[in-house]
Formats: sequence, structure tokens, C-alpha cells
Amino acid sequence: MNLFDLPRPEEEAVTLLQENSILPTERFCPNNHNMKLYFSQEIFWKCNVKVCKKKVNIRTSTWFMYSRLSFVTAVRFFYGWSKEYTSIKWCMEELGTGQNTIR
Repeated sequence: MNLFDLPRPEEEAVTLLQENSILPTERFCPNNHNMKLYFSQEIFWKCNVKVCKKKVNIRTSTWFMYSRLSFVTAVRFFYGWSKEYTSIKWCMEELGTGQNTIR
């Protein structure tokens, strides 16, 4: 994989993170029903059992819980970090992040 092969849409970034066990591939609601992942303005898990309908943000109980980075940006950061590209200047210019995000 190289920089040009990295995912562009959020859905592809989430799939890549799931394939690498960084995000879960399945989730159960508090009532132990299997939840389905939905992509819209936000990305969330939702229980489709009519009497339940619980909804949980994809970031809940993950490494991303307190992060506001898009998953696409996170994948690019991980890639850059693994290639030792991630100076503060590189992250600001190439990923559009602020200094406080990287520190």
C-alpha cells in the first residue's frame, strides 16, 4: 500500500480500520441484539429490533472516543507515522490539522 492507495471516503477508511482490528466489526446493544453500522451525517451502530432501536456512535468505547479527526485523516496520519513522515509541519500541511491536534 502507498499514499495513493489510502481510502478517500469515510466508509472506506472505516472498513480499513475494521480490517486491521482498530475499529470493531460488530457490536451488540445493551439488550444483546446485534447492531448494524450506518453511514450518514454521522457514523453509528443501530439496533434494528423494533422494541429496542438503541443507537451508539461508532467512536464510543474505541481509541477514537475523544477524537474529532475524520477516519480518513486518521488513516493518513497512521500511514505517515509508520513511514516517519509525521512532523508537525507535515501534519498541518498534508492533513490539514492544527498544532494542538498533533501535540
